[in-house]
Order: sequence, then structure tokens, then C-alpha cells
Amino acid sequence: MTDTPSDDRYFACLDVMRRCKPRTAYTNPSAYFRAGEDCLKALPDALACWRSQNEETPPSIPCRDELPDIYMR
Repeated sequence: MTDTPSDDRYFACLDVMRRCKPRTAYTNPSAYFRAGEDCLKALPDALACWRSQNEETPPSIPCRDELPDIYMR
């Protein structure tokens, strides 16, 4: 059986990022960065899943858009 791309892991990691952000993103960003890096690793499968379902890519992808900003702060 072949694995089909799924966005489940991406959304699970994104949920962790969202829960971490208010508490740790600026004071202790390591947990937020770990969650964001996990999210980035899952992003290719999510993109493939969205393309296979003819869905558009979201205009905002937090792991791509927010991590560099917080890193530079």
C-alpha cells in the first residue's frame, strides 16, 4: 500500500505552534521553533495533498511566514 500525501501532520504541528506562540514565542522561542520546524517538514505533504484535491494554497503559512520574523527579533 502506498502512502498518500496528507495534511493531517501539518495541521497537528500548526496547532502546536498556535498553542506555543502566546506563551513562548518571544520569551523562550525554542519550543515554538521546534513546532515550526516540524510544521515545515510536514508542509510538502500538505501541499501535495492540497494540489491533489485542487485546493488553493493558503495565503498565510505560519511556519513559513512567522518563524523568520520571530527569529530576527
